[in-house]
Amino acid sequence: MKHITHIVICLVLLFLFSIAEQNISAQDGIKNPSIPRQTLHFEHLSTEDGLSNPRVYAIYQDSEGFLWFGTDDGLNRYDGYHLTVYRHDPTNPSSVSSNTIKSIVEDSQGRLWLGTEKGLNIFNRKTGHFTRFLHDNADPHSISNNDILTIFEDSRARLWIGTYGGGLNRLVWGADEDSPPMFLHYQHQADDPSSLGGDKVLSIQEDAEGTLWIGTFGGGLNKLIEGERESEVTFERYQHQPDNPNSLSSDNIYKLFRDSEGMLWIGTFGSGLNKFDPHTQQFTHYRAVEDTSNSLGNDNIIEIIEDSRGTLWLGTWGGRTCPI
Repeated sequence: MKHITHIVICLVLLFLFSIAEQNISAQDGIKNPSIPRQTLHFEHLSTEDGLSNPRVYAIYQDSEGFLWFGTDDGLNRYDGYHLTVYRHDPTNPSSVSSNTIKSIVEDSQGRLWLGTEKGLNIFNRKTGHFTRFLHDNADPHSISNNDILTIFEDSRARLWIGTYGGGLNRLVWGADEDSPPMFLHYQHQADDPSSLGGDKVLSIQEDAEGTLWIGTFGGGLNKLIEGERESEVTFERYQHQPDNPNSLSSDNIYKLFRDSEGMLWIGTFGSGLNKFDPHTQQFTHYRAVEDTSNSLGNDNIIEIIEDSRGTLWLGTWGGRTCPI
């Protein structure tokens, strides 16, 4: 059985801990610690060190070893010694479209994607220029919403984008470099039970069979089912049922994570942690229990990672640290 540890921790420290656990190599200046857990030390990066803002929404280590921090005041690149900050410049259309960076992903082609509250961006690390993809009411093939919450590349190298209020998007590249990409939209339809359960998409994961799972805030867990044609996409919804104690504990999903054993872990906001077995379709619930030392410390789960020992670490809005 997996061990679960929950900890009140900022995303920066969560990520740095995972680096220490997994011995991920970085640029020459970034240390690669192998410190026993009982003597593990944390190094802090703050605004005094050049970090543009203490509120960090996203952390990513790219294939070259650089660390990228998405903050409330721009994108930060860390090489182990220095921080370089990229901010929105209203006079420069090649700058990032917003200073609020919520998601960072490098795709299989080495392109760095940024999700901001005002559009999707690709960052060209050679030129320092950003290419923006913004919603356009006059263009049905533009991205459905500018508030980008999550970006995910699947095993077929397809890019999926979750938005706040605009549902799910899939990017489709043009026939050649001169053709702009288009976005396919998957949104909630009140009269269609096979549509996406909700339009606030916070998390996307893929299981071992290549099936995509979509976590929505208010619309529960959604299994994406693809037909023979590209346009044939439906969703199977897994939602909270008050009369079914074995159903999803809440439709307000904040985080999805697939562990090394193929289990899908679902962090909800307000109703704890769920473990879902895609084969048996069964949910197991983990909740905070007052005055119980080995329960969850808090029912608001905002981050889930797995270390090299197979232990799950949970980031919550408050709580205490203890293994289950």
